[in-house]
Amino acid sequence: MKFFEYALPLLTIPYLVRTLGIGNFGVYSFATAFMSYFVVITNYGFDLTATRDISINRSNKEYIQKVVSTVYTIKILLAFICFLLLLVLITFVPKFNHEFNAYLITFILVIGNVLFPVWFFQGIENMKYITFLNITAKLIVTLSIFILVNDRNDYVLALFINSFSYLLPGIMAIFILYFKYKIKWTSVNKNDILKMINEGWNIFVSTFLGNIVASSGTFILGLTSSNSAVGIYSSIEKIVRAVIGLFTPITQALFPYISAKFAQGYNLGLTIVKKAGKVIMLTAVLIGILIILLSQFILKILYGAKVAEYSLVMQILVVWLIISVLNNIIGYQYLIASEQEKKYTNSFLLAGSITIFLYLVLSVPFSMYGIIFAMLIGELSLTIFMLFSIRRDKLLLSKRGS
Repeated sequence: MKFFEYALPLLTIPYLVRTLGIGNFGVYSFATAFMSYFVVITNYGFDLTATRDISINRSNKEYIQKVVSTVYTIKILLAFICFLLLLVLITFVPKFNHEFNAYLITFILVIGNVLFPVWFFQGIENMKYITFLNITAKLIVTLSIFILVNDRNDYVLALFINSFSYLLPGIMAIFILYFKYKIKWTSVNKNDILKMINEGWNIFVSTFLGNIVASSGTFILGLTSSNSAVGIYSSIEKIVRAVIGLFTPITQALFPYISAKFAQGYNLGLTIVKKAGKVIMLTAVLIGILIILLSQFILKILYGAKVAEYSLVMQILVVWLIISVLNNIIGYQYLIASEQEKKYTNSFLLAGSITIFLYLVLSVPFSMYGIIFAMLIGELSLTIFMLFSIRRDKLLLSKRGS
């Protein structure tokens, strides 16, 4: 089922590129990338912090209800602030005012993400509901795109259909929380909210910066280049991200399990990380090599000869993919799961700053190639900084022990 969940976009994206045209697909991609900032703000790192809290305290229903109520309160408040910011941008900034209807429609996906409690299902380690809800919504959306999106002017309709794929699972998940798990809203106070905000700050900073690094390629190209350049870059990037998506259910399922093992004992958690990490990395490398060898053929089949001319873009992005998978193992499965968030956050701040600086320096003279090399250098920098922080702590401990 997870295969279909992540494979379906590989059907819709080529169709959208060919139907909407590269230019309007660029508008579609820019709007989606823009909304991803709001998604990260409203998530506030709860996919990790709330998941860990629920996983460790899963037998305490009263505590879980308090966590659920507090998380939703914060997410709703953040969504309201984000919507006000969107209204300001589409009112006063010409770039956003020009396609204001596209941005308002796409904000629906932010609402859907606010509603969908992926952190709850991950925490109780019951991923079947995430899979079922997402695959049901994506099947409906896939059929709707093929039936309703028929020409270049349907890009706003395509954005609405895509956004609906986030809203529908969110609404359905609320019913499952209430009727299946009997989770009820409990009152939360200012201290509860501030405590959870404070606990999630390090994760929020790193995930927000991570989203800037991940999404700003499309966003900056949209500000500095043509819609066609955005469309070409985004169409190729989405294939690579779909491949990364194949690893997402594995890493999501591992995180609460590894967190629980680290809570039982550091060495036990570390052993699990090493074993799982070797298997995941071997798989990522093999898939990456295959994509590099077939990159031009893949692009020609999916998008046509024009996009296939940019196969080098795909090959470089695949190298970035492999490093990204490695960073998930080191950062999320090891550092965050073992409650060493600060090391991860500090590493991400440094690497993210380098990436953003390179985005700004390289995007104008080198267009999409500048963006890709900035991503690659930034991801590799993150690996180096995390390994350095881990190594430094081990040396300090050994000196104290001696």
